Amino acid sequence: MIKQASICMRQGKFHLLKCVLPVCLALGFSAVSPVEMQPNKGKPACFVIRDVRVFDGNNVIEKTNVLVREGRIEKVALALRIPDSARIIEGQGKTLLPGLIDSHTHIFAAGLQQSVQFGVTTDIDMFTQVDLVQAMKKQQAAGANPGRADLISSGTLATVPGGHGTEYGLVIPTLSKPEEALAFVDARIGEGSDFIKIIYGHGWNFPSLDKRTMAALVQAAHRRNKLTAVHIDTLQDAFDAVECGADILAHVWIDREMTDKLLTLVQKKRTVLIPTLTVISSICGLKPGITLLRDPQLEPLMDSDVLLGLQREFPISAFTQENFATAQMITRLFKENHLPVLAGTDAPNPGTAYGASLHQELEMLVQCGFSPAEALNAATALPAEVFALSDRGRIAQGLRADLLLVEGNPLAAITDTRRIAGIWKEGVELDRSGFREKIAREKKSAAGQPTPMPPAGLGTGLVSDFDDGSRNSRFGSGWLDSTDAIMGGKSTVEIKITSAGAENSLYCLTISGEVLAGAAFAWSGTILFPAEKPFAAADLSGKKSISFWARGDGQTYQVLFYSRKTGFIPLSQSFTCSAEWQQFNFAFSSFPNLDSTQVTAIAFIAGPQPGPFRLQLDHIALQ
Repeated sequence: MIKQASICMRQGKFHLLKCVLPVCLALGFSAVSPVEMQPNKGKPACFVIRDVRVFDGNNVIEKTNVLVREGRIEKVALALRIPDSARIIEGQGKTLLPGLIDSHTHIFAAGLQQSVQFGVTTDIDMFTQVDLVQAMKKQQAAGANPGRADLISSGTLATVPGGHGTEYGLVIPTLSKPEEALAFVDARIGEGSDFIKIIYGHGWNFPSLDKRTMAALVQAAHRRNKLTAVHIDTLQDAFDAVECGADILAHVWIDREMTDKLLTLVQKKRTVLIPTLTVISSICGLKPGITLLRDPQLEPLMDSDVLLGLQREFPISAFTQENFATAQMITRLFKENHLPVLAGTDAPNPGTAYGASLHQELEMLVQCGFSPAEALNAATALPAEVFALSDRGRIAQGLRADLLLVEGNPLAAITDTRRIAGIWKEGVELDRSGFREKIAREKKSAAGQPTPMPPAGLGTGLVSDFDDGSRNSRFGSGWLDSTDAIMGGKSTVEIKITSAGAENSLYCLTISGEVLAGAAFAWSGTILFPAEKPFAAADLSGKKSISFWARGDGQTYQVLFYSRKTGFIPLSQSFTCSAEWQQFNFAFSSFPNLDSTQVTAIAFIAGPQPGPFRLQLDHIALQ
């Protein structure tokens, strides 16, 4: 299940859930596993890009030739003997860039394929599933990755029990004492983490690591020659992280302006900032995704899920354009003081998209006073240097041929990075026209879908009272089994009709089973498709809430809604029920971004915490 990133005010503090982690749930859809992702079948070719302007990651060469052979840059020179076997690509009026690097993403499913279609050839991931990291590392080491961006990842982040990072459904290791830091770091390195991501945030209602434990993690990582990236929320968080030796600040803070004391400390420590302006602007209600999806250079390469992600908004935001101006001011101060700033997007949070949003991040850096060359450096040579990726990020002899060819001159107009003429990954050219045609077919098919209609039987609003002794519903599919088995999990479920329902009714629906660890997100429960066909949308907008009676074993459960607008992202509300029957009512408005005109499924689930469960439901109705 993807827990939607959200931000809200609680008791005067802001609650910022930034990392979006995937686990597609219950709809019969599973995230594409790493071994299922098929790379392009092309082979590295010998080719020359002739008479082209080159930004090599640091400097501009106004006119030169670039020879590529066997996936590597063989020579960059104006005087160049072109091999007879080489394909010649005319570069006049174009600019050749190193493949771009997004320094803050969260990768799942097809994210790496989406990234590379926009010229992002390396994704720096700040928290994802360990099995995906391990599978991708294996494929990258074998050279079997030309059709995807490379993945550099922190794997599992460092947080306390119940802290940020534990709310996304993944059962992850945590720590709470400095004495546990070295073992934690060693375990992450053993899993394949390239660097250590640490959560140190005090602007929300989640518990956080204390400063001593954060400092111990930084020291342990440095002892193992690993960088640390610290997620911070506030000015004080930033000061503490820098004081403790954090290498990277993940996100720019927006609660207060930079102080002289912190600026002096950052200058001394040379701390790197990844401001993630794209997602910060989304948090501040500025809807960056709407602007991006209207770009004719990018939109043809965005499928319906990407377009929906760009339209999504953070459900409740206490922040405004004024807070975004603070973020811009802080980012500008880093630049003016010659401090390292990397381009990162925090995709796929609301208002962002893999690959495409990095072009917007570059534009936002320019708006903060960066020259186009400085912004491009923040997405090429500089992140390669920071993350010790010595084989990429520049156009130079012997380096990987990860290349982005664009029309025009992004050194004069940064938005020219979107005018993509060609992309090569390890010397293999991407079939962007084929990808574009595939997207066009999918959009055409989606446009032909019928307008959702209210299901027959919606009138009274009753979905199921189970008094006919069956799992049937007044409309839709009836209540079906749903477990993590579709994702390789081992959780079990048994659904049956039992006697003694709520309010002295004859029967109720009893759901029992066991949630077992093993899947990325472990769950067990029941699901209903409200339309005539599974995955089709139904218009439930004539009703405003869902009510139901429940009793159980004292555990917390979730009621989920899916809609066409949010795709396979469930919108959830939690409830805890005791041994006595209790009525619950949730307004549709309490499910952020729910489009009740296009509901595709309703589910009740247990998980992800492992263990047996027993839940009973009765009188499920829409009101």
